[in-house]
Amino acid sequence: MDSKRGYEQVNKYIATGNVITNRIIFTDKRVVEGIMGGHGLYAHEGISLGTDNCIFVASVGKDFDEYYGKWFDDNHMSKEGLKFNLERCNYNEVVYAEDGQFIEYSIYGPEEEEKNRALSYMTCDDIEPFLEGTKGIYSMFLFDKERFCQQREKYGFKYMWEYTPSVLKESGKDAVMDYIAITDIYSLNRPESYALFGVDNEEAAIAEIQNLGKPCYYRVGSKGAYMVNGKDVAFVPIVHVVSRDLEIDPTGCGNSSTAGALWAFAEGFDTLMTCIWGNVVAGFNSMQYGPKLVINNEVRKQARKKAEELYKELNNRWSV
Repeated sequence: MDSKRGYEQVNKYIATGNVITNRIIFTDKRVVEGIMGGHGLYAHEGISLGTDNCIFVASVGKDFDEYYGKWFDDNHMSKEGLKFNLERCNYNEVVYAEDGQFIEYSIYGPEEEEKNRALSYMTCDDIEPFLEGTKGIYSMFLFDKERFCQQREKYGFKYMWEYTPSVLKESGKDAVMDYIAITDIYSLNRPESYALFGVDNEEAAIAEIQNLGKPCYYRVGSKGAYMVNGKDVAFVPIVHVVSRDLEIDPTGCGNSSTAGALWAFAEGFDTLMTCIWGNVVAGFNSMQYGPKLVINNEVRKQARKKAEELYKELNNRWSV
């Protein structure tokens, strides 16, 4: 398959999820505040690095423009999918550990956090107005399976689910497997795979992913990522868009790269290029606090050039 396929297409995509303004506390005790974030926002960024035709469907606070308005306006992003039904946007403190994992909690307290979580959950009804002409959808939410499958059959989009461990905790492994079965592609990271499959190494996790028979963008932290599609497996090391010393913050790299992989997969890229594209998106995301501040056609060209260079370099170096 031609690795360039899809670069000039303008198919519509949907990213769903939340917005969470962040106060980030690093292991060296540095603190940065007022940073745009949330898995939905990073997913919107990830798709937007591939196309300027992405609708962000999300519940946001009445103070949305204070934190996010300039970014949306400067990058000519649509706000038609936003629902202003929170009193204020989520604001979390994110505390990193030495292994790259983190804990986060609302600075407004658990009661408001729980209320906002319930109001932020997007449903089939929320995405319905935007489905006509849509090529792909990213979500961490669990949609009603019967209704959602009807929508997918009617509109013909590809569906990426980013696995969330709470499903395993609350509903069990069978529920996770049942939901993966309705996806076109899904994503999880290394610690999540070990807990889900009961394994302790990447090779065993990949074997379990292959047994499920669904394409998976498998993230392995600072090492990079795999794209697993049956026997077709590609590994791409972490991508440094610029010097490693200029990379600033890993927050949101998993969400943005997963959504980027959806875009590449839905556009028809091969396994290696899909994996490369997800990692390139993560590289752009890591260059600043929060999402890439400027996303325009020039930045997209830079990302595509980097991806093509890596494709030529890695095509004979890694198994595809």
